Amino acid sequence: MIWMLACVWVPEETPEERLAQASQKVIFASVEKLGSHRYTAQVRRREYRGDELVSEHEERVQIDWIDWDNFSYMREVDDREVMNLVVIDHQTWQLKKNGVWEQRPDAEPYRVQMRSSWNTWDQFVGPFEKALVWKDLGESEQDGRKVQLYEVDVDPLKISQKRNLIPKSISGSVSIDQATAVRVYAEVQLSSTHDDYTKDVRLQLRREDIGGDIKLQSPAEKK
Repeated sequence: MIWMLACVWVPEETPEERLAQASQKVIFASVEKLGSHRYTAQVRRREYRGDELVSEHEERVQIDWIDWDNFSYMREVDDREVMNLVVIDHQTWQLKKNGVWEQRPDAEPYRVQMRSSWNTWDQFVGPFEKALVWKDLGESEQDGRKVQLYEVDVDPLKISQKRNLIPKSISGSVSIDQATAVRVYAEVQLSSTHDDYTKDVRLQLRREDIGGDIKLQSPAEKK
């Protein structure tokens, strides 16, 4: 009996495809390589039961970043501040609910919190990761850095049906820094479903003033 071995040709990934995949693995150490910059993320979530809107929320995050000893972090939910923090030269202040800035003894707990909460993209787009389709739109420039432009879509055949909340659709545009694989801009809309429940999310994020002169003001100076 003669066995015939068939060779299946698998096309090699292009640099643009590798960059898109690398952006899914980015950690904050990659973000640090951008240097000082401002990061903003806005999220609008709507939840439905059938055609009935049962919940709607908006969230905004802003991070002014220089290094781990100099940064600010602000998070709002439905126009209500839930966190406002400033770290300057190791010294840490947090804005309390009564509107008074309180100096904190140690910045490390807030550094840990930042490491776990900075990746807004992963929080919402993570469930779609294995099914994402990246369409390369060419090269551009932002803040003097080369970026790659993409449109994102989803391959329905790659969506896992084993999740409680099943990804349904995603569309939008993304810009990725070529040197670090960090997303510097994204605007996407995504939808997930389970039975008659649907969650729609609109996510916008931007990193700007990259390498610029980010000014942090100590609450002590405001007094």
